Amino acid sequence: MKFLFAALFIFPSIIWTQMIDNQNLHRFPTEPMFDQEFVKWKKIKSLKGTYTFIRLGKLVNNTDYAQYYEFDTLGRLTVQYETRQDDGTRDTSWRLNSYLKSNEIDIQLNCANNLCLVKALKRDSAINATEINTTLNYTLLDSTIALSSEKVIHERLDRQQRDLYYNDNGLPFQMVEEYFSEFGKRQYRITRSLITSDVIFENFKYNADGYLQQFTMSNNQDSIPSRVIDYEYDEFRILKVVKEFKNQKNIFETEFFYSDDGLLQSLIIQDFVNDLITIIRFNVYSYY
Repeated sequence: MKFLFAALFIFPSIIWTQMIDNQNLHRFPTEPMFDQEFVKWKKIKSLKGTYTFIRLGKLVNNTDYAQYYEFDTLGRLTVQYETRQDDGTRDTSWRLNSYLKSNEIDIQLNCANNLCLVKALKRDSAINATEINTTLNYTLLDSTIALSSEKVIHERLDRQQRDLYYNDNGLPFQMVEEYFSEFGKRQYRITRSLITSDVIFENFKYNADGYLQQFTMSNNQDSIPSRVIDYEYDEFRILKVVKEFKNQKNIFETEFFYSDDGLLQSLIIQDFVNDLITIIRFNVYSYY
């Protein structure tokens, strides 16, 4: 008991940290949401998950398609790729993150179907940043060819962030406003089209422990949300189930399974629309 109290006093953040960080809205596994401190603490270098598909009334389909993540020694995600089957062929999507010591520039490279999206986030100050998005078409025989370039201007105000999106002609086409609580939690987000009158409202609700509990999205201030995502946790505040609803109908449900020491072991994703169950087993870890 004395040791437990001492550990809680010396390492309070590590005791309660978990591998899946649910501070923001993500669609795991394609949108990773790993807790950096947990990955750093466990000295995880990489992990790989393989796919199994089960369709109602058909045989189990074990595949060699995989989801792969790689981290640096600080626990930051540096490489992500997904190998899957598209239109009868194998396709691989890549995402590379590069971090400079100054943290002034964050470079991301997303590639799929011979098309790359390069994102470079450059901070002009502590509160303002400019994001340059460049689309590159690449082949194995030819060099890269720039197809388009977009720019995003980030402006951070008191408990508010405003993002203005410009197309490759330099014209603004979308504005996103985000509002935060005094504790830095995102409360709601408004996305306005500057070309049409469309407006999307997104609300974020948290439980008593500060973890995301529900996300709702509605169009043009409709009274009934068109999309709802509910998050469920166990008694140790670890994310266990994510349920997604569209027009009040349950369309997806994802269950998270962990080892005794908190490592992610598997996901079970139920697609109720297509009667498909996807199982991802994260059984290959490497460490520093």
